[in-house]
Amino acid sequence: MNTNETERSIDLRILFFRILKKWRVLLLFAAAGLLIGGAFKLIQGNKVTETVTEEIPAVVEPLTEEEFAAALSEYEEKKASLEASVDSARAAADHYASYLDGSVLYHLDPYNTPYANARLVVSATVADPTAANASNILSNGIRYIVLTLDGRIDAHPLFEKIAALTGKEERFLREVISITTQSSSGTLEVTVQYTDLETAEKILDLILDYAKQVSAGIQSEGIASYKVESIKGQIGMIVSNSVNSSISSMAKTMSSLSTTLTKAETALAELEYPASERVVTKAKTSTKKVSVRVNAPISEILKNALLFCAGGLALGLVLIAFRLLLPYKILCAGDAESTYRLPVYTDFGSLTAKHTSRFDKWILRHLEGKTFGLDEDGHASVVRASSEHALKGADALFLTSTSEDEGPDRIGESLKKAMPSLKIEVLKGVSADPALLEAIPEGAASIVVEKLEKSAASAISAELKNLQSRGASVKGFIVYE
Repeated sequence: MNTNETERSIDLRILFFRILKKWRVLLLFAAAGLLIGGAFKLIQGNKVTETVTEEIPAVVEPLTEEEFAAALSEYEEKKASLEASVDSARAAADHYASYLDGSVLYHLDPYNTPYANARLVVSATVADPTAANASNILSNGIRYIVLTLDGRIDAHPLFEKIAALTGKEERFLREVISITTQSSSGTLEVTVQYTDLETAEKILDLILDYAKQVSAGIQSEGIASYKVESIKGQIGMIVSNSVNSSISSMAKTMSSLSTTLTKAETALAELEYPASERVVTKAKTSTKKVSVRVNAPISEILKNALLFCAGGLALGLVLIAFRLLLPYKILCAGDAESTYRLPVYTDFGSLTAKHTSRFDKWILRHLEGKTFGLDEDGHASVVRASSEHALKGADALFLTSTSEDEGPDRIGESLKKAMPSLKIEVLKGVSADPALLEAIPEGAASIVVEKLEKSAASAISAELKNLQSRGASVKGFIVYE
């Protein structure tokens, strides 16, 4: 017999079954958690943060007459200056827009530009070919003729003729006509770009004819004679990068002038007439975040309810486990046998208890492996048969129990019927009143009757020690529920 309650092991399977038998309590905890969680979320709702804007008005004070007069004078000066800026900017923008309207270059297509090109070649002979410096005289003479010819061509009379041909002003024509000289080689290159190829070629022919006319009569020292020949080059449509660059530059200039005008007009429009009061503190906008309660959606209420339901179920499991283990209690017949090294003759309660639920019976039958069918008298007969050898020669049997309910009494009555030859006496509540054990004579047979899940292992150990100290012979256990 082992009377030390610390020498025990916990069968987790039995503990699980015992907790499962409390399914009504677990269901109650789960239902309570479900209701509390749903109600809590329903009442609490959700907190939504909203931004509230508050307008703080400006603080003003009136101006004195002197202050208002000074402000009015400053306003009139600014207004006159801005009006002058607007007029100037508008005039510049209008003038440049008018210029672009008449510009030939601005209206060319840089990717399909009519182009006509020719070269004027000057050749000459010296008066004295045998002179030592004849070559210098020749080159200097040709250079002089080329430069003089360039000056006569690039002059108003020629552009007046071209203007008559095209109907365009000279300033627009000079943008599309280019005359470049190479005096060292005695050539002048003439390039014309215009809105149509036919007119471009006509302008080129006019320039070449005019060059031949004005070339006569040019005198150069040491030059006996000279002649000017024209050689036409490319005439057709080209992609002109120079035209593209010029058009882009003109467009940027127009955009800049328009921007300047817009800024000036905006500044004038935004100029305010002086107020008769000054702003001490400007108007402000204050924003703050406010938490507002809104009703939680059904999905969140259900989610919170299920979380609390799981929490309630977990709490019920923990509380039941603590109730069964702290202090440690006898949970089953095998628990008593393994802890105290004493046989358990029968388990009264699990076979005769009236279970109102089929689930309870299923737990006992399928999980704990117990059977139904015996009543209390039947179990008494089991005790008589299993303890017959242990009680041989005994004339009295003491049933001791730490429990104080009617269970030991009922078991005692059943055993009296089954074993009439024995004097059976029931001693209940021996943990509360150990003096009761004094009624047991030395060497008397005793069986410990304890209630599963109720009788504490420490109380049972104290009971066994007291019985041992009295010299009683403890034969085994009977358990019930």
